[in-house]
Amino acid sequence: MIVIRPQAEAEGEAFADDETRINTLDRGHVHPYHRQGDIALRSSEGTILRADSWRLASASTVFTDMFEIPLPLPSQSITDSLTPSSSTSTTSTKDKSLHLDLRPKEGSPEIRLHTHPQTIDLDYPTIALDYFLNLINVSRPSIPPGEFHHTLHLLDLCLTFDIKSSIEELVTCRLLHQSHGRQWKLLIWASQKNYVSIAKEALKRMSKEIFLSYGKSDDFGVSPSGPCPPSLQSRLSDTPVLVGRPISLSGPCSQLPWHALSKLQPLWEIKLLRSVLRPVEYEYEDSRVRVPDVLGITDNWTRVAKNFNP
Repeated sequence: MIVIRPQAEAEGEAFADDETRINTLDRGHVHPYHRQGDIALRSSEGTILRADSWRLASASTVFTDMFEIPLPLPSQSITDSLTPSSSTSTTSTKDKSLHLDLRPKEGSPEIRLHTHPQTIDLDYPTIALDYFLNLINVSRPSIPPGEFHHTLHLLDLCLTFDIKSSIEELVTCRLLHQSHGRQWKLLIWASQKNYVSIAKEALKRMSKEIFLSYGKSDDFGVSPSGPCPPSLQSRLSDTPVLVGRPISLSGPCSQLPWHALSKLQPLWEIKLLRSVLRPVEYEYEDSRVRVPDVLGITDNWTRVAKNFNP
């Protein structure tokens, strides 16, 4: 949820631009770099980052709608649409102030306005908002730095606010580069946010070994496997490869990462298992023989990703 409310007057002290120092800011401090602009964004830690409304609007359709900025003509930029014409040069400063459209729009974040000047409370850490403003304030944005969890916040912001595709693609590229060994973590995050396209990318990068190693490479600190929950086993009974047969897993597949699977949405959990569990086959006299009532883990994760449509 986004809350717009009166901005607290506060001054921030200059400090090095790193996560440790950013997180030590008291609530209400102003970011040492992002100190100018007609809009203030307040991070989840309470740090205020100022930004120009026209830059936010040029990068995001959600901000465009929020600020009631008209779409520019082919020969007109968004900045032109915000510039008062000569015919309105005598209009008072108050009349020229930015007006926020708070009428609910389908799929848009919830917004509340109290008064001017505007401070928009965002449920994102300071470092993610810093990266975001850095991306939209340059003519040629580059792949942002930051740790894996920073990039998750940044991509969530991009998707929530419908940030222009050129920036979203940079952030996605960074996230996928960082996802090696974190496929489960990325898949669970995508499930929590209902981002199917990101889940497909995580599955493309999955392998049998990584699928079975939840709790190790992802460092969740939990037991990676255990018996199949009875409720899940009953829901799996209508899976085509399981019709009329009990679930019996072969070899190292005998202990699936049920704890990891339970972190997915129920529908995602079922869809994934239906794609991952395959009948065990072996070569016999130039033919492939299927072992009755025994299942294994697929090796074709590209197919799993393609068919994953919860």
